Amino acid sequence: MDQILENALALLSEGGTDALSMRSLARTLRSSTATLYRQLPGGKEELEALIVDRLMSEMMQDLAVELRGTSAQPGVEHLGDRIRIGARTSYRVLKRHPAAARLFLTQRPAGPVALYRQEMGMSQMVRDGLSPADAADTYAALGRLVVGAALQGTDDDQADVVAMREYYASLDAEHFPTLTRVARYPRALDDEFEFALELLVAGVVARVDRA
Repeated sequence: MDQILENALALLSEGGTDALSMRSLARTLRSSTATLYRQLPGGKEELEALIVDRLMSEMMQDLAVELRGTSAQPGVEHLGDRIRIGARTSYRVLKRHPAAARLFLTQRPAGPVALYRQEMGMSQMVRDGLSPADAADTYAALGRLVVGAALQGTDDDQADVVAMREYYASLDAEHFPTLTRVARYPRALDDEFEFALELLVAGVVARVDRA
């Protein structure tokens, strides 16, 4: 199965979601479509679900490294940092696989690894002071932020950011007084992600403080 998923990720990387089909995958594996269906009776939908779970596994592996040496003690004082580490790790993984990240729009992560990560993430937030309902909503909001940001583009888009800044600066200041004054708008994608993440963290921590 590892070889199947590796080849599927390669197809996605080369041609996007349109390039991924059971037939094209079988061709890269030098196999028949019938043989591939015997391994994946659910066809492309099952394949996409497995790819999503594979990416979740990659996130878990990176997260284990990032969390090494951090405090395992529960408490609201650790909540913000743990949220940041989890979100940034997921964001980096999806940016490594931008085409595969699009599958998160159609596939709700429900494989064994995804379920484990959801359980671990939510239970840690509950231990840090959130109610179970708030922990679930926070996990969902973080997922949408991470996936949305990862799908926006890559660092190669910096030239577009500069061009847009120059365009806004050239507008008529009388009609667009704010746009012409904000020199760093739009910001680089990573900076926008960090800004949104900090707003979310501040809101989540504030909910614990009010409880």
